[in-house]
Amino acid sequence: MARSGEIAAAGTVGEMVVDASEIAQTINGMEVCTIGYASEELPRGSSIKKAILGGDKPDQRKSARILSLVTRAAKTR
Repeated sequence: MARSGEIAAAGTVGEMVVDASEIAQTINGMEVCTIGYASEELPRGSSIKKAILGGDKPDQRKSARILSLVTRAAKTR
C-alpha cells in the first residue's frame, strides 16, 4: 500500500484516502507493519521522471533512490 501525491500548480497535493477497514485488510496476517511519511524536493527546471528516477542512470541507482525514500518514511515518528 504505497501511495504518493503530486503537488499541483495551485499548491494542492493529490492524495488517496483509505479507511480503517482497507488498512486492516492490508496488514491482516502480517507480523510487522510500518506506516510512515517522507517527501523530497525536486529540482526546478527538470522533468519529474528525471528528477525522481535520475534520468538515464542504471536501474540499481533508481532502485536505491526509491529505497532511500521508503526507508526515510519508515523511520518517521
